[in-house]
Amino acid sequence: NFPLDLAAGEAPAING
Repeated sequence: NFPLDLAAGEAPAING
């Protein structure tokens, strides 16, 4: 959901 790769609730999108 969130554009972050810290928890990766579903998929690692981007760590911005």
